[in-house]
Amino acid sequence: MTRSAFSDACFITLSLSVVWGRAQDDAARKKIAEKVAETCFDLGLVVYPGSGNVNGKNGDTLLIAPPFIITEDEIQELTEKFKQAIEMVESSINKYR
Repeated sequence: MTRSAFSDACFITLSLSVVWGRAQDDAARKKIAEKVAETCFDLGLVVYPGSGNVNGKNGDTLLIAPPFIITEDEIQELTEKFKQAIEMVESSINKYR
């Protein structure tokens, strides 16, 4: 019997709903989840953007899925980079409001 490389893997996942202003469709129009994911990647953090989670077209989300063996220092680094990415995207969007 063969085993998958993922059969013994454990993961932690956190999914965040992205809302801008008062409605999720505002976030979808601005592609905020994608912008945050791209900025995270530029900072060395991989997160997974998703869309269409409310009605097939609205409802942006971001999925963070670090390995189960993540250390406290790595959690701190992840949190700092994620916060920095959100602040950078928020700042760039606010320029055009």
